[in-house]
Amino acid sequence: MAKIIFLVLFAVQLIIGICTVHVVQHWDEAKLVDSVIEQYSHGRFLPIWYNYPSVIFYITYIDYFFWQICFKNIIGDFNIFNRMVFYCLSTLPALFIFNTFRRKGLEWIGLITAIIFMGSWEFHYHSRWVAPDTILALFATASICYLLKGNLKSYIFASVMAGIAFSTKYTAGIFILPVILLMLMDSKTRSFKNIAFAMFLFIVTFFVCNPGIILEWAKASQDILFEQQHYAKGHNNYTVDSFALHLKRNILYLLAILPSKNIVLGICISLFIPLGLFALIREKRFVWIYTGIIACCFLLYLSSQKVMFVRNLIVWWPIICILAGYSMCYLYIKIAKFNKIIVTAFLIMGLLSLSFVIRTDIKLLQSNEYTPVENFVKYKNSNPHKKIWTSPVVRSWLSKIKQDYIEIDGPKENAEYFVLYLWEAQQWKLPANEYGWLIRTFGSEDINISYYPTYPGNQKIIMVKNPNILLDAGIQL
Repeated sequence: MAKIIFLVLFAVQLIIGICTVHVVQHWDEAKLVDSVIEQYSHGRFLPIWYNYPSVIFYITYIDYFFWQICFKNIIGDFNIFNRMVFYCLSTLPALFIFNTFRRKGLEWIGLITAIIFMGSWEFHYHSRWVAPDTILALFATASICYLLKGNLKSYIFASVMAGIAFSTKYTAGIFILPVILLMLMDSKTRSFKNIAFAMFLFIVTFFVCNPGIILEWAKASQDILFEQQHYAKGHNNYTVDSFALHLKRNILYLLAILPSKNIVLGICISLFIPLGLFALIREKRFVWIYTGIIACCFLLYLSSQKVMFVRNLIVWWPIICILAGYSMCYLYIKIAKFNKIIVTAFLIMGLLSLSFVIRTDIKLLQSNEYTPVENFVKYKNSNPHKKIWTSPVVRSWLSKIKQDYIEIDGPKENAEYFVLYLWEAQQWKLPANEYGWLIRTFGSEDINISYYPTYPGNQKIIMVKNPNILLDAGIQL
């Protein structure tokens, strides 16, 4: 029964997600797709640039091949088709999560853990991007799940998955470390031959997925160095100079923002992560001990950089979910008389989070160019006591939908809140990665503007409380 429910929920989210890929676009998508089309049209197989490893280039290359010969007459826009493929691949960690617990005879816990995974709005909207991060999460999760099987064959598969993860993003090379450390701890696999073979497969997998690294080493090394220097120096309003502040923001995102669209639910889910890790440490499940240590090192490394893009953190979400699932297992066994309460509590958290994701996608499908101002009108009518300053552009849109009767509050000195279209602010001037600067967003919710204020997607009306934010962004109040 649990398997059927999982497949139904998985299919529902998959279908709704596929239906919304037409409204999203990642900054680097055009650059990647253009390079694929150029190379394909000239019969070349190597990427033009190596700022990322080549897995997403070859996924797009294969997509373009099949689109040309099979799907072009069905889906006229290649970008839509390509995003659909990326989205479908990004949802596959849910299968690994469910099977991790199903193999232990805990299908219902696997179902609830998978629901918690699918309930992350942050992971969900990142999944629609043609970008490496959720693809990396897929292969990193696959590597960890193979390690959980605990035999030589599974360790070999884990090393291959780690190699593909490394081929998706350079920082993911760390996922070979749990493989090597676990093989060293396991008396059945602790031999130079076995470990050398696992390392050999990891390296071979990387170079098979990235032949250009060898064939065009000078160009590849130059691109990699550029990307390293880019993160070390900063990137406009995505720059965070302080290590302590960067670490604090990373932790806030991982434990409060990433788990759920509702921050209270996100915190509640995260509270169970340490318990799951504690239970696994007590059971001497070394794969999780090593993974936890490596995750902390990864977090410290990212925090040492000047650039903060939260998409670099979402690779850990499926792994966090598995830890939450083990926490549920621990409570289920240790407090047997409260089993129903424990399972129900986790189920409610997961379903609430998932409902936010599905509801957001449905609204996204229903949105149009008037949605932002219409949403603002509803909010204003529901909160007539709030003194809101509106920009001239917002006022002009209010008149277009014949809502000029709404009281436009006077000068900025009398205003409690300030409302404007996102594109009115100067590019790179609004805060990024700062939770709380944005009071409310009106319009389609295809991205978290608090963390991506320069997103080039659907237009939105934003509401802020601090007028200095707008003054710094070049807005005349």
